[in-house]
Amino acid sequence: MANGNKLPYTLHVDVTDPQNAMHPPTVNISNEGFVPTEPQTWRVDLPCTHTVAAEVDIVIFLNVSTGSSSSALRFRRKKICLKEAPRPAVRVDSVPHAPTSADIFYAGAGCAGGALLIAAVAAAACRARARKLRRARSDEQDAHAFLPDSSCKSAASYTSYRRPTSLPAAAAEEKARDLQQRIAELTIQRCRVRLRAVAMEGTFGRVYKGTYADEDAREQEVLVKTVAEHASQVQIRGDGVLLGDVA
Repeated sequence: MANGNKLPYTLHVDVTDPQNAMHPPTVNISNEGFVPTEPQTWRVDLPCTHTVAAEVDIVIFLNVSTGSSSSALRFRRKKICLKEAPRPAVRVDSVPHAPTSADIFYAGAGCAGGALLIAAVAAAACRARARKLRRARSDEQDAHAFLPDSSCKSAASYTSYRRPTSLPAAAAEEKARDLQQRIAELTIQRCRVRLRAVAMEGTFGRVYKGTYADEDAREQEVLVKTVAEHASQVQIRGDGVLLGDVA
């Protein structure tokens, strides 16, 4: 035979696919060449688009020339393509951080410390308020005047009068008081305060109902405010001084 007994061939794949259910077919050999002299395998890939469900008609044409004549081979196949449902989007939620024992300990310690400080400041504010009232009463008792019944009396008449402290000077002295000294006056012992029940609860703290025992073991009803663990020292001291001025 011509070309060293090698037989030429041509390969063609015909697809009837009106619904576009399949991608163009592919083969792993060339469309034109020579028939091998030894047995070999070849493959035709028929990939589906999976957009529609349909049955596709396929015809594989293989022509082999033998000198002056040729042989035509036809392979008919049917390819069934199925439609795939769209896959739902996979949502990956971040796993919440589970609190550890150390986190719980630090949170509890912070809340307890803040509650103790606020309780001490509140009780000290009550004491400071009581001292202020006693001092005001004492000033009123010391300021008395002895005036004559009539302006027509002789020069032997006398007047004894103690001038009260001027209000602007007292206010200036109160404002000039050092903050640390103010906090020291408001500080009390934790053992004298006892919490009973929660009166109010908010995002940044709680208000408790409790009692305060003075040095003579006499108890009085008080309100104790606590702050969150992330509150700064400046905020804690500011709230304490503010409660002391309100009390």
